[in-house]
Amino acid sequence: MVVAAGITFEQARAAQANGFEVHMTYVATDDVETSVKRIVGRSRHGGHSASADKIRETYAASLKHFPRAIREFDEVTAYDNTAFAQDPVPVLKAKSGRITYLAKEPPTWLERSLRGTDYETRKLTRAIRCINKR
Repeated sequence: MVVAAGITFEQARAAQANGFEVHMTYVATDDVETSVKRIVGRSRHGGHSASADKIRETYAASLKHFPRAIREFDEVTAYDNTAFAQDPVPVLKAKSGRITYLAKEPPTWLERSLRGTDYETRKLTRAIRCINKR
C-alpha cells in the first residue's frame, strides 16, 4: 500500500470492518533525493521505476499522511532507510495509535512528519529530558 493515497485508508477501513487487522511497514529516507537516486539506480538494473516528480510527490504525501496511518492502522512499524547499503533501522512502533519510539534520536523525516501532531517527537524528547533531570 502507498500511504500517499487516500484509497489506502479506505481499503484499511474496509478490511477492519471485515474483521481483519491492518498492519503497515513504513520505510523512509531523510531526503527525497536519496529516494530518487535509489529508484533510478534500481530501474537501470531492471527494477521498478517512476519519474523523479512522481517520487517527490509521493514522498511528500506519504510523510503528510503518516500520522493518520498511526491513528487508523492497527499496527505500524517505521524504518529509517537513509544509510546506504545497510539494513533499515526500526525507529517507531505503533499499536492502536500508541507509539513506542525505538531510536534514541528520531530521524529527520520522522520529526518532519509528526511535527504539529499529538505524536510530535519534540514532545517526547522534552519528556525524556525532564525525567532524566530528576
